[in-house]
Amino acid sequence: MDNSAPPRRNQNNSGVIDWGTLVLAVLTEGACHGYEIARQVERRAGDDLTLAHGTLYPVLHQLERDGYIASAWEGEPGERRRRTYQITPTGSGELQARMRRWRAVNRVLGPLAAEGDS
Repeated sequence: MDNSAPPRRNQNNSGVIDWGTLVLAVLTEGACHGYEIARQVERRAGDDLTLAHGTLYPVLHQLERDGYIASAWEGEPGERRRRTYQITPTGSGELQARMRRWRAVNRVLGPLAAEGDS
């Protein structure tokens, strides 16, 4: 048996996709609850990415601990309450820094991806 093949990586592996940056980008358009954040990511990715709740909520909690987002409970008495999230000024600065790094990586990978298309 050949054990030399590398293990398959799930597209949702947090080491492959920077979910925090995607969440921050969605929140630049306004406060959202978790389900809506996940749907926005999936819609923008053309359904090529799936942001599972088991991935989303730990990311939201970490972003909140880091001060990049803030959350609040919303809902009328007697109705189901939802936690909404919004980006903070610190989070906006962090998103700008992450986007600069992402553009630098893209400058390196872009030509390689174009070569693969030919």
